[in-house]
Amino acid sequence: MAELVSLSSFSLPISYGDAKARIKLSLSYFRVNYVIVMLTIVFLTLLWHPTSMIVRLITFIFWWFFYLFNDNPVVFSNKTVDDNVFLGVLSFVTVVSLVLTHVGVNVLVGLIIGVVVVGVHSAFRRTEDLGFGGVEE
Repeated sequence: MAELVSLSSFSLPISYGDAKARIKLSLSYFRVNYVIVMLTIVFLTLLWHPTSMIVRLITFIFWWFFYLFNDNPVVFSNKTVDDNVFLGVLSFVTVVSLVLTHVGVNVLVGLIIGVVVVGVHSAFRRTEDLGFGGVEE
């Protein structure tokens, strides 16, 4: 987590292409951290909606145990579920549960703020010290 917020690791990108490459690599490298940041920002936008907070806490528990800190692949009906598919399913369930609690605008504002925060961080975070040999595809 310290490498995520180390001030010495930030600099202006040289060009648009450099920013794009940084974003791609940072999104891959800090994926779990960025998910936590996004979930936290959306959670903070729901502080004035107690029912949604409870629903959000329940979905966060699912995120925590099934995605963020699950080192083993998820198996459903004797088939291993791809990490990206499971991320999509959890995202969909989270959005549906929050839409059903009528906080769509709050969630949308939280997601927009989260995308901006993650985008700015990933564009300005230098990637030379992340330990990747190349950009993951």
